[in-house]
Amino acid sequence: QRNSDLEERNRHVEDYNKKMEVHIMELNGYVEELSYYNQQLKEKNQDISERLNELESSLVGRFYRLFSFKWVKKFWGFIKKNLKKIFVVGLALFLMCGSVFYQYTTFSRNNVIISSSKTKVSTVANTNGNIIVELNNEKMHSLDSEDGYYLSYHILTSQGDYYSYDGLRTPIKVSPKSRREVELQYLAPSVEGNYILQVDIVKENVAWLSTEGNQTLDIEMQVVK
Repeated sequence: QRNSDLEERNRHVEDYNKKMEVHIMELNGYVEELSYYNQQLKEKNQDISERLNELESSLVGRFYRLFSFKWVKKFWGFIKKNLKKIFVVGLALFLMCGSVFYQYTTFSRNNVIISSSKTKVSTVANTNGNIIVELNNEKMHSLDSEDGYYLSYHILTSQGDYYSYDGLRTPIKVSPKSRREVELQYLAPSVEGNYILQVDIVKENVAWLSTEGNQTLDIEMQVVK
């Protein structure tokens, strides 16, 4: 019985050894495949390195040819030969760009100068009056009532509070970069006292120019009964 058990164990060991040999052969096959792929990767990496070296050499050569001493010397000679022309063209471009920049700055776009020879007016309470003001339109477009622009005013108390914000509208039509005198129509406050007539320009349903940075014209107003 003992011999029979030993023979059975030996058969199991032999079967196990055969299976191990099969696994070892499979592992050897995997190792060979990995070695093959590793060799392929090395060859591809070497090929990529060679191409990168060729590209680098080509770029360096082009850069050197582009900025070679001879080229720089020719360029400097051209500058020295045409220095006056280059200066004149550069100055003209600078002035032109400066002019365009000035035209489109906030100051230029919003600047309408409102002036008058009168600094004080005296009027009767709750009556209509008028005053001549000059409009100097520095805008790039016209100020036309057909486009919604009107000459108007605010009335402030002597303490600086608004007595009336929306004044009467006076139609205007002033071309770009031009001056024009306009007769401003106003309605005096119903209460006597000292006020400030603040002349402004409004674009209906859009904004007062003073809210966009434009300077108003302040005129002292004395209202009597």
